[in-house]
Amino acid sequence: MERLADENDVASMLEEQDREARIAAARNSTSSVRTGFCAWCTDSVPATALYCTSECREDHSKAIWASKQKGR
Repeated sequence: MERLADENDVASMLEEQDREARIAAARNSTSSVRTGFCAWCTDSVPATALYCTSECREDHSKAIWASKQKGR
């Protein structure tokens, strides 16, 4: 019975690590997918735009940079 618990613990740990890696990758992504919303503040933008203002673009770039510096 203890072996099953150990295997479940390992599986849970691997799943958590995978989830954290995927979240970090999504946060650090500079995706160019146009959604109709600003990639930083989520205000509505034209279908061809990624950001609503140059300030949002700069703030998002700075946040990505800072996150990478922290190792996230």
